[in-house]
Amino acid sequence: MSKFGEAKKINQQLDINPESKVAKILVNRGEESAKYGDFKGAISNFVEAKKLNPKLDINPEFKVAKILVDQGKESAEYSHFKSAVEKFKIAQQFNANIDVDWSGICWHGSLNNQAKDVIFACEKAVALKPKHGDINDSRGVARALTGDYQGAIIDFEIFVKWTNNPKRKSQRQSWIQDLKKGKNPFTLEVLEELRLRK
Repeated sequence: MSKFGEAKKINQQLDINPESKVAKILVNRGEESAKYGDFKGAISNFVEAKKLNPKLDINPEFKVAKILVDQGKESAEYSHFKSAVEKFKIAQQFNANIDVDWSGICWHGSLNNQAKDVIFACEKAVALKPKHGDINDSRGVARALTGDYQGAIIDFEIFVKWTNNPKRKSQRQSWIQDLKKGKNPFTLEVLEELRLRK
């Protein structure tokens, strides 16, 4: 701030607000700190930035949570679902209301041989929207793939009552019959078909 102040004294034509300039630098530094896991340092930088520029529309905890969610989404895009779930869990420690696509993580993780790693996400998604058939459907796949056939049957029965899509309803009914016989309906071909479709 001292340096920016001196620069403005030397050249009064400079369009510099020292407080705003330093606040912006602190925000950038905070973002970098959060990306590398220094959450305490990130929040400290965001708090200091807001002190210097009270007009900044920034909530330090939410900002850290958002950075973590973005990192989690990036991990999910590369099929690193366990890492994505961990990022989302930490994000929610900073802001419990941060928007996280738990159902998407559940579905795509299950179809990419990581059902055990994403079952937490499935439970979280259903807890947030217990009557949403698609979310139960995603958890049903994860449950079946982790050996919880009875839980999968319950989820698919919820989906069957919920959906208006006759093809998907018929497919789930077939899965339910297989699961009741103790047979896992999720062959490599079925998983590939689901990956391409949803």
